[in-house]
Amino acid sequence: MNRFCLVFLAFCCTVSCVMLDLSVSDADAVDSRVSFECVWPDISARLGCDSVYVLMNRSTDGVRYLYASASGEPIPDTTAIFGQYVAMGYSLNTADYLIEERLDFLSSSLTYIRDFTAQTLTVPMETVEALRGNSGLDFNASYKFIAIPTQIYSSSSLVTVSDVADNNFRFNFTPVLTNLKLRLVLRAEPGVSITSVSGEISGVPASINIKDASTSADDLARIIFPLARSTDGTCTADLLVTGLYPSESAELLTGPGILRLCVCASFSGSEKILHPALNLRDLIISKKVMVPAVQEGRYMTSSRSLELAVTPELLVGQESFISTGGGDGVGQWFDSDVLIDVEL
Repeated sequence: MNRFCLVFLAFCCTVSCVMLDLSVSDADAVDSRVSFECVWPDISARLGCDSVYVLMNRSTDGVRYLYASASGEPIPDTTAIFGQYVAMGYSLNTADYLIEERLDFLSSSLTYIRDFTAQTLTVPMETVEALRGNSGLDFNASYKFIAIPTQIYSSSSLVTVSDVADNNFRFNFTPVLTNLKLRLVLRAEPGVSITSVSGEISGVPASINIKDASTSADDLARIIFPLARSTDGTCTADLLVTGLYPSESAELLTGPGILRLCVCASFSGSEKILHPALNLRDLIISKKVMVPAVQEGRYMTSSRSLELAVTPELLVGQESFISTGGGDGVGQWFDSDVLIDVEL
């Protein structure tokens, strides 16, 4: 059995690269020169990332390499023992995600490229409360809030390091996360003024596999975001998501697949924060947002670009301010001062 000597080369202040050089004691081992080319979809994608990583794991015996560089700099040419490797390149903003497998990849034979998972970070509660107008209300508290601020790109393949041919490997990066455009219409009756709108959606996975973009329904959270509202009442938000799982039932207003709005509005000198809730199950399923992944029990989005147009239109009526609800065109309003609960 081959015995490997692990030699760690530290970061150099002039070249942003980390390299693990593994050499075997067998006389027939050959180191071959290898080079990498990483290609992003466009210049904005590259500028949105601060780092790029390349991983190689030899299929026969687990010889491993890890290279890292700033996203705007090429990974320097290096050497590798000849053979067939599983290889993956990925690029991201390192401050936005936690990837524990990168720390273990070189030291643990039980960590594989297929295991690399980007874990999102939680949103501070002060940020959440500011988007909610400091209402202090939470109707889906079992789901934490996560931040998905920047895209992740990856590319993987089987490569062969040859001892007789050039070894130039190209990684054509594609997005891991999904761009989700959310659209709904929120109108106001005459005399009612809507000052701001934000939303939160539950059922978004808190982590995602970097290699195949698959997720698990056992790891769900929420995202919170502002909505831009036009003069005709159309509200939109462009979001990055790891996925979006539906509710188990269209009758539920808690759990995954729930859109909860926070509407700051006023009428006749009275100001209120209103919280309509909509179950997106039918919309998520009809749009086939989630489809089975290769690994059993895991799912991925059907496309890296999706649009959800939420219906029906919502109407903020005067009765939201002067009655117990039910006549304002919205079947599910929650008021930060008086709780109004009518099933949608």
